[in-house]
Amino acid sequence: MHPDQETLLRYMEGRLPAAARRKLEARLAEEASLQEALDALRGLQGVLRASRAESFGPYFSERAMRRLQGDGRALGESFYRGLQWIFLRTATASFAAALAFAAYNAVTYQSLGAASSLLEAVFGLPSVSLADALSWSVM
Repeated sequence: MHPDQETLLRYMEGRLPAAARRKLEARLAEEASLQEALDALRGLQGVLRASRAESFGPYFSERAMRRLQGDGRALGESFYRGLQWIFLRTATASFAAALAFAAYNAVTYQSLGAASSLLEAVFGLPSVSLADALSWSVM
């Protein structure tokens, strides 16, 4: 790494002492190539921040440390925890969707008068009378 790049990086991170910072700022005002290098580093920093992964999943650091330490339980536990993490989110989303559909059906069917009971309305079943049931052929 070029010495100026290291100084520029420390300047960007705010880790440059006050005297060195003032000296660098004076050089930046005078040297266009140094200012271009700083702009390029800031652009690279922006690209890296924008492309940073949001998350590596549940318990990523724990799984990585166990694998680095050679713990044999890491694979099975991480698989189990991964499944647990996925199922919990899937079950929660499915339950919320089922409640939303049930509420929609209950409001829609009862307002139309299509269902004779709340259970029929929630499941979206048509009203069936005894005469309708006897008229259906089983085979």
